[in-house]
Amino acid sequence: MTDESTSRPGLGRLLYESILGLAAGFSIGWFAWLIADRFSDADLAFWPFATTGVVLGVTVVRYLSTRRTGRGWVHLLWIPVALFVALMVAVVLALRAFE
Repeated sequence: MTDESTSRPGLGRLLYESILGLAAGFSIGWFAWLIADRFSDADLAFWPFATTGVVLGVTVVRYLSTRRTGRGWVHLLWIPVALFVALMVAVVLALRAFE
């Protein structure tokens, strides 16, 4: 008999965790870049924030999904993704209003 916590994750779960880690990491990196740009006089490159966010996002998702108590907390990482998408929709709508 195999225990669910020690068995290998399925392809669907691995794909879900990868997409969540990438999306959450990218959006958190974007928000970190936006905040850092507000407090800095220099022009900051975006790619270090995005890369660090994606690496940390995937790492956090993989870590939390392996823990029995962290599996429910993983889904909270959809919050920054939803905020990022809502903000981008608002930007597109505002830009279309100026046409």
